[in-house]
Amino acid sequence: MKDMRGKTNRFAAGKIAGTVGLMINILLSVSKIFTGYLFGSVSVSADGWNNFSDAAASLITLLGFYFAGKPADKGHPYGHARYEYLSALSVSALILAIGFETLKSSFLKIFSPDQIRFSPVLIIVFLVSSLAKFVLMLYYKKVGKKFSSPVLIAAATDSRNDVVLTLSICATTLVEHYFSLRIDGYMGVLLAIFILYSGMKMGKEAISPLLGEGGDESLRKNLMDLICLEPIVIGCHDLLIHDYGPEKRYASVHVETDEKINSMQCHEILDDIERRCMKELGVSLLIHHDPVTLDDPETERLKKWISAALKMKDERIRIHDFRRKELNGKKEIFFDMALPQEIYSEKEKIVDSLKQALFDLDGEKYKFQIQIDLL
Repeated sequence: MKDMRGKTNRFAAGKIAGTVGLMINILLSVSKIFTGYLFGSVSVSADGWNNFSDAAASLITLLGFYFAGKPADKGHPYGHARYEYLSALSVSALILAIGFETLKSSFLKIFSPDQIRFSPVLIIVFLVSSLAKFVLMLYYKKVGKKFSSPVLIAAATDSRNDVVLTLSICATTLVEHYFSLRIDGYMGVLLAIFILYSGMKMGKEAISPLLGEGGDESLRKNLMDLICLEPIVIGCHDLLIHDYGPEKRYASVHVETDEKINSMQCHEILDDIERRCMKELGVSLLIHHDPVTLDDPETERLKKWISAALKMKDERIRIHDFRRKELNGKKEIFFDMALPQEIYSEKEKIVDSLKQALFDLDGEKYKFQIQIDLL
């Protein structure tokens, strides 16, 4: 129940944040577009259209949280949390469209400059807008960090940028009025470039998890540390993390234990690790059990020699799940080998040279069963 209440609070907070952002950005957008049109400032209008894109982003964020909060169903057994990523992608497309339109109107203003009709109203609009955006940034940042929402954290960054941009346009208006320099169109171009950059960056960040990220390094480390805290765990490897949206992460890992430990006892301990991963890290973990031999001198000798030989090739090469079997005079060696990306294409040569070196050392021909993975 605690987990479900946490998720409910998260989606409710996201909806409220989206609604607040929608109302504030609509007010700012209308006021700036009207003010820019009234006083002939393309940069003010451009900033107003930027706020309009923020309002649309808030609406999409609101809808994203609404659909992301829908429970799992038969067609979507992992839930709908990726709607947050899809909403961010939609926002980025909208921002890019507005950025191109702003760039077009700014170039027209450069070649056909008009004097901005200065008024204290402009300065008041700028200052009120900056203050509203600053408060909205703090709100987005607080809620985004509390619930680890990438959409709201991105919205906080966007609001911070809007504060800087609005103050810059305010400075442009004062420069044009007091120094008679026609820089409004150029400021509009800079603003358009910034809008386009923000749109592309947001799109990249939204697409990346949809394509299948492997989980950030801090999460991987926290998972490994939690697993290895259990005394019976000798080592773990082949950790895979699947992201189905914020707070919807699934993982699988291979865990090595002494083969002599009672299987029922081992099963209970590994089950407890899975429960702790869900409770402490919010990750649904599936553990594959790899029993290993610890007290066989020949197995240990071969493992150490093979590991040392591979490290001479590249220090980063790792082996795990090492086993040895001897039956009717036939000797077999089984292990997994993780290779860095840079030498992965040489995997056949590495295995062949390893077999030959072991034959030269022992004068015996071993049969190898090697599973090769990327490090």
